[in-house]
Amino acid sequence: MTGLLKRPLDARGVLLALVGLCALGLLLFVGGLAAGAYARHYPWRVMDWNHDGHTTLGEFLGAADVATRPAADSAHRCTEYFALKDGRTLRTECA
Repeated sequence: MTGLLKRPLDARGVLLALVGLCALGLLLFVGGLAAGAYARHYPWRVMDWNHDGHTTLGEFLGAADVATRPAADSAHRCTEYFALKDGRTLRTECA
């Protein structure tokens, strides 16, 4: 045999393989959230979901779970940002 299969896998090798797989899984998960947030095309200022004046990385990643719908306001054109998981309104902006 050649390469890595010459010697038997010991406990250290198994542990390193598991850590590597967990790291890869975490990287893919966060990458998927980032891709979902980026696909929403929200401006950075809009993603400040807690209204503290700063958009954090967590708020950016949370944008993957936020969608828009027209708001019921007869006087203005408004957009409502809401959480996909429960439909709770996060913000309403009017033009």
